[in-house]
Amino acid sequence: MRGAGPSVHAVPLLATSAATDVVCVRSAHPLDDPHRPCPVCLREGWHVNGTVVHDLSAVDREAPLASLLAGALLPVALPSEAPSPVRLLHRDVSGPRVRLKDERFGPTWSYKDRLARVAAADAAGRNAEVVVVASSGNHGAAVAAACAAQGLSSVVLCTPTIAPPMRALVLGVGGHLVPVPTVEDRWQVMDDAVRELGWYPAGNFHVPPIGSPPHAVEGYKMIAYELAAQGPLPDWIVVPVGYGDGLTGVAKGLLELAALGIVERPPRVLAAVTASSLPDALEGDTPPVTTPVVAPEALSIACPQGTVQAEVAIRETSGAAVVVDNAAAHDARDELSRQGIFVELSTAAGLAAVDVAAADGIMQEDEEVVLVLTSTGLKDQLFERDQDALDPVESSLDGLLAGAAALTVR
Repeated sequence: MRGAGPSVHAVPLLATSAATDVVCVRSAHPLDDPHRPCPVCLREGWHVNGTVVHDLSAVDREAPLASLLAGALLPVALPSEAPSPVRLLHRDVSGPRVRLKDERFGPTWSYKDRLARVAAADAAGRNAEVVVVASSGNHGAAVAAACAAQGLSSVVLCTPTIAPPMRALVLGVGGHLVPVPTVEDRWQVMDDAVRELGWYPAGNFHVPPIGSPPHAVEGYKMIAYELAAQGPLPDWIVVPVGYGDGLTGVAKGLLELAALGIVERPPRVLAAVTASSLPDALEGDTPPVTTPVVAPEALSIACPQGTVQAEVAIRETSGAAVVVDNAAAHDARDELSRQGIFVELSTAAGLAAVDVAAADGIMQEDEEVVLVLTSTGLKDQLFERDQDALDPVESSLDGLLAGAAALTVR
């Protein structure tokens, strides 16, 4: 795709009043359980995540941007942190001017630290004893580190081929790695742990995917707030997208900036994806379905099925989604590396998406773009082809408990 205009199905991510603190991003139906899909949309064949409701009066109208940066519209109270830097990318090709929002400087060197920080604080506020996530990459490492900072126990359900740098990060901060045979097995075991053990979910565990819990997704809004404070906002913000947590959070932050009058018009968001699922859904105004992945080496975003939350985020900002293949992602990473910017292949797919969007006429040559650099290349599994695989546990709750036998509640 191609750009997307407003849809009769989409409601604003900017929910400001409801009977509960979470509503469906599509139907605005109040959700009693923020960790489950909207039951109203499920009956219509849509698997949809929620979004957190906010009272905009909580923002100091005398200094609204400073208030946002201080966390006025976050679901948890957190100490302020220094913003991630922004730098200009010098390119030899014609096209939009690109700046880089460099997210490689967090505790685990990826923008997943944004989500994990809020998720762990929310879990602590709900008196959760254990936080669980299904991940073999940045998400799991970020959650383990954030939980350690909150004094919480964490369990990371991974695949047996998890890369050694990820293993080291999770274990190094006291997380518990439990390998299960397949990606789908991870989600089933995680669902059982949430349902039967009361563990707090810090990521998606649904089939079809809906995305991470709404309170956790809120962490990504800080990227939008920081960009507003770091200079004029661009025409576009580009985010590599798997299940659309980062894209959704950034889009929601932009919509809040506009609602508060801080910016006149929010930038449009561009999703860099590796399958046509999300673009096809935008084209047909339908739920995303499974489609072939054309960039399987972009591991963090090699997702065959998109999410409705990403679809809504794109529609609400009149954005777009474009598909990037392996070759384009590698070329983009080579371009970034030549300037001393080493990122994982999934991150580089965002730069490739800029070129695709420009070639397709979605972006104009005189437009300004900010690309979110989502992670360092140091953890990329592509550089760990010869690692030894872990022995998986049985795909069941008993297997999980056996694998996490050393788990102690902090």
